[in-house]
Amino acid sequence: MGESLAGLFAVDAALRPDGGFDRYVAVSPSLWWSGQALAKAAATLLAAARSYARCG
Repeated sequence: MGESLAGLFAVDAALRPDGGFDRYVAVSPSLWWSGQALAKAAATLLAAARSYARCG
């Protein structure tokens, strides 16, 4: 679980293949961080995670 920058970490981990956790909670994640880089990369990261899940 994370809030603000810890919420950003939770979202980042949730979007990545094998993020290391079973469940995620993000409360008001700082998606503005680094020019909204994580928000902009979300679709690509989700596609990679789906591909990883099918192969894993």
